Amino acid sequence: MTKFLLLIVVGYLFYSYLRRERLKGNSESTAQASPSPQIMVECKACGVHLPQNDALTGSLGYYCTEAHLKSNEPR
Repeated sequence: MTKFLLLIVVGYLFYSYLRRERLKGNSESTAQASPSPQIMVECKACGVHLPQNDALTGSLGYYCTEAHLKSNEPR
């Protein structure tokens, strides 16, 4: 009976060690893979929000497409 109980305890310790290592590996990979936050801007023509890197800049603000930029900019 004592051998059986010892086997259960060793098995549980081994299982908890593997589980802890697996969780530690997941948290490290998640931290490295997360992208940095982007600045969001609003299109002056239609109001849609998009990343500033993807927006077109005009004299009155940001636009989502070339058509919105041309239609709302002063001539």
